[in-house]
Amino acid sequence: MGLIKGILIYKYARRRANKKRDRQDACEQEMLAGSWSDEICDFCGRTNEEHLDDDEPCS
Repeated sequence: MGLIKGILIYKYARRRANKKRDRQDACEQEMLAGSWSDEICDFCGRTNEEHLDDDEPCS
């Protein structure tokens, strides 16, 4: 009985760890997909990457 209970607990723990890892992977992929440098400025229409190269703020 103890062996079966141990196997069930192990399987449950592995499922929880896999779900947690999958959620973290999905979050990382979402962050990479929406790259900050590719976003467009609402005021001037340039990307954030172009803003980094400029010394003056957009108007």
